[in-house]
Amino acid sequence: MLLHALWLACVGTVDSRALPSDPVEAPRVAGHRIARSADDVGPFQNRLVDSASPYLRQHGHNPVDWYPWGEEAFAEARRRQVPIFLSIGYAACHWCHVMEEESFEDVATAAYLNTHYVAIKVDRESRPDIDAFYLDALHAMGDNGGWPASLWLGPDGLPFYGGTYFPKVGRYGRPGFLEILQQMSDAWQSDPAAIGRTLEEVDRVLTSRAAPTGRYAGDPQETLALAVSQVQLGWDARHGGWGSKKFPRAPRLAFMLEQGVETSDPELLDKVETLLRAMDRGGLHDHLGGGFHRYTVDATWTVPHFEKMLYDNAQLLRLYALGAVVFEEPRFAEVARGIAGWMDRELLDPEGGYWSSLDADSDGEEGTFYVWTPSQIREVLGEDAERFQTAYGVTEAGNFEGTNVLVRVQGEPEAFAEARLRLLHARSERVRPATDDKLVVSYNGLALGALAVAGRYLDDAAMVARAEQTAQRVLEARVDGVLPRVIGPGSPPGLLDDHAFVANGLLDLYEASGDLRWLQAADEVAAVLVSRFGDEVDGGFYRSPPDTVELPLRRKDVADGAEPSGQGVAVRVLQRLEAYGASSADPGRVEGTFVAAGADLERGPGQTPTLATALLRAATPSREVILVVGSGRLEELAPWAAALSATWVPALHVASLVEADEDPPFASLAGKQAGPDGAPRAYVCTDRTCKQPADDLPTFLAQLHPEVASP
Repeated sequence: MLLHALWLACVGTVDSRALPSDPVEAPRVAGHRIARSADDVGPFQNRLVDSASPYLRQHGHNPVDWYPWGEEAFAEARRRQVPIFLSIGYAACHWCHVMEEESFEDVATAAYLNTHYVAIKVDRESRPDIDAFYLDALHAMGDNGGWPASLWLGPDGLPFYGGTYFPKVGRYGRPGFLEILQQMSDAWQSDPAAIGRTLEEVDRVLTSRAAPTGRYAGDPQETLALAVSQVQLGWDARHGGWGSKKFPRAPRLAFMLEQGVETSDPELLDKVETLLRAMDRGGLHDHLGGGFHRYTVDATWTVPHFEKMLYDNAQLLRLYALGAVVFEEPRFAEVARGIAGWMDRELLDPEGGYWSSLDADSDGEEGTFYVWTPSQIREVLGEDAERFQTAYGVTEAGNFEGTNVLVRVQGEPEAFAEARLRLLHARSERVRPATDDKLVVSYNGLALGALAVAGRYLDDAAMVARAEQTAQRVLEARVDGVLPRVIGPGSPPGLLDDHAFVANGLLDLYEASGDLRWLQAADEVAAVLVSRFGDEVDGGFYRSPPDTVELPLRRKDVADGAEPSGQGVAVRVLQRLEAYGASSADPGRVEGTFVAAGADLERGPGQTPTLATALLRAATPSREVILVVGSGRLEELAPWAAALSATWVPALHVASLVEADEDPPFASLAGKQAGPDGAPRAYVCTDRTCKQPADDLPTFLAQLHPEVASP
């Protein structure tokens, strides 16, 4: 609010409506066609037409003279002495499509924009570091943020005004886009001193927000208790979840599940189970095709925004698989298998890895691929239709613009398996939502880790195999050891999130498969993570590497959002590697991250649950299990591995090792030998100090779970 007030004081030409709330607050618009696809050719062509990003290519035939993010655009703004208009969005974003259709495809609006601005378009999935910086700026200006993000910048990249979705003509309490363009251009020309003062204040505020917050001096247990309290603020006791619109908030949910298990907290575990059940039953869940939409626009988990994101579904796959074990709930296992099946069917790249998302829109409107009328269901199911409609809440009035989002209101899903399959087959004949076929490395890191975890705990070798295929595709994309942001030509170098999520996924894959190459690969990726992103002076990790282009500030993001923070995952990676005695593990780096995030951890750990969990791990003993067997006898480890997967112990690190002539290059594994004649042997350790080796399964289980061992 400080910057908004300053702007009004200096310029005084824009009323408070020019700072709209998140665009999902606006009334829903029916009938908007999907924005022009990346392959359509029209009378216009701009610099985005050959972009590596499908989202940017989609705008390649706008009459707007778009530039991609880069020095060329900033140099042109300096040469012409005009401001920059920056638009940030992504392919599956409904309101991004609406704004494109209304304004960016409008010749008159585009002509004004081209004359008075340099226009830059950014795909937030390709450059989340740019997105995070400018969303932080919007928050500093008093705006909730969201997509499309619309910002007005000086030639140095600092913003002096911003908002989210602007309609072409003012409505919903929002000024029209052309109106705002004219007001900002007039202010730029008529009162440059006021603009300059605003830019200086923006620079001051954003610099202070990016500065180290002070050495962490709290007690880890107190910090964790505060985090548990804060993540439950606003909990909806009736429907589960948070807020009047419902996002999965997977990092928050993962934290609650882990802490609930660690502390045997029944209230915390009950909330997690409640939320997993609510999401399963509601319209967020695609009951026919599997997987989950991004969020619902209501508090009851009924009507979604229909885009489906890989990063959401990867995290939910992990959560439902672990929930199946923790709550001993077979239904959660089926939901997890449904997510993995949807990923394979609709996002799997033929060469390995997973695409980014499915659009919300198809056939001219949002959600038409997914919704049903009673007559459509009767046409497919015949005499079975009434029973299905009762179970899934289908009515003539509908729950979404005269149609029905399927919501399971009664009955067990297994009873309707055949009906759902028939409806899925009929749905496949509809016009499909567009697919964003970017192979984003960080999303694939989440996916390969989730598949590995789900495959391990659900005893599904096919999931582990798919994780291995994904890992191989990602690792082959490295250039001089550095991961790209996106697999394919023209990608910028990978960010902290890409390296942290992939390294963490590789560790999950090692624990699921026992294949030492994945542990070695995780060690390699972590070494790059430390060298490229580590702050040698103040501690912690920058999100972007030093050789990427033109952000005014290099930031350290510690808060979790829809994805876990790269900062928190990076710390967990180093902690996990330390448990194996890996060369890349440096306890000083871990401590330095806590130092750099001191105030965030002490005052708002509920916003940083991934990093808060890492703090707990640093303050409590590590537990390791190392299973060793002779060459050619790997299958004999199966019952031992099954015993490990029967329960979930969050702090446990599991290594499997086939005895070889040479010790592996990991200190915790060195010197570990199989039992007599190569038979399985287990080492149960705490902080890498091991008990007597266990050569039989009962002894191993007694060491692993001494609290339940017989006296």
